[in-house]
Amino acid sequence: MRSSQHRLKQKRQALWIKILDIPHEREKLAEEYKIHRKRSEIQEFLPKVISDSIEVDVARSFNHMKDVTSQTLNNILKAYATVNKDNLDYCQGMNFIAGFLYMAMGQSEELAFAVMKEVISRFSMQELFNTSLPMLKLNFYQLDRLIAIILPDLHAHFKDESINSSYFSAPYFITLFTSTLQMQTDMQNSETLLRLWDYFIVHGWKAIFKVSLAILREFEEALLDMPFEVLLTQIVNLPGKFFLKDFVDEASERAQVQRFDQAYAGVRLPNMLLERLKQEFDKNYEVSKRTRSGSSDEGTKEKKPLIQSIFGMGYKQFPNK
Repeated sequence: MRSSQHRLKQKRQALWIKILDIPHEREKLAEEYKIHRKRSEIQEFLPKVISDSIEVDVARSFNHMKDVTSQTLNNILKAYATVNKDNLDYCQGMNFIAGFLYMAMGQSEELAFAVMKEVISRFSMQELFNTSLPMLKLNFYQLDRLIAIILPDLHAHFKDESINSSYFSAPYFITLFTSTLQMQTDMQNSETLLRLWDYFIVHGWKAIFKVSLAILREFEEALLDMPFEVLLTQIVNLPGKFFLKDFVDEASERAQVQRFDQAYAGVRLPNMLLERLKQEFDKNYEVSKRTRSGSSDEGTKEKKPLIQSIFGMGYKQFPNK
């Protein structure tokens, strides 16, 4: 992470592949991708309901990104759906990650596939993408508690307006902020998003929490003046404002990335704090599960609103602070 910005841009693809321990032999990567592409054409490996779900999401993804076609996204996502089909096939949000990685990996489907496969495995995203999204509930809890600890004034305002992180932060975790590219035509103004991924690949989920807090800190003053209705409409747009900048030249791009690095470094987040918050959540969640265990259909009620609203109003049935 100490390389110059220009050098990092030139070597980012190779660095990500090396850090993620992905084989360097392109022939092996291409062959593995080819195998899964073939499997995706067989219903035994890719049920029609999953294939249809992917196609529906792809149809509304990256509609303005000229170099990311629907066919490309379908290829990558359907191939991945055959990798670990017993535990994870497809979940809304993976479409944005696939498109982002395709562009970040030099428009190579096999590299995008390889990186996505390793990222999901290495950072246990199968738990995030699981049908009941158990990891997302943990993420919401941790982020709410971190806001209370690090941004207490904003936390108090959110509490007064009856807002918690589930109302706005699902795309942070589900798409790793790649949904900010939805309306973009190219990746020209996305260097800070790529920079976040540099940190994420090295530091994991801690990077996502730090950036989430950095975004809220940057816009805190404005947020403190917003009532409930305005908050709901404005807060979902903050990641795009934070990451996507129009750079006049390389100097302005370099300056913006340096500001991002400073904002990132300015959020102090010890690993032990995240672990302590996880332990809090696990304890509270078990109590909550036992309390609700009397109703046999509670599980169904719990899953449906979460899946339907991960990019909307959010999920509210998680442990109270």
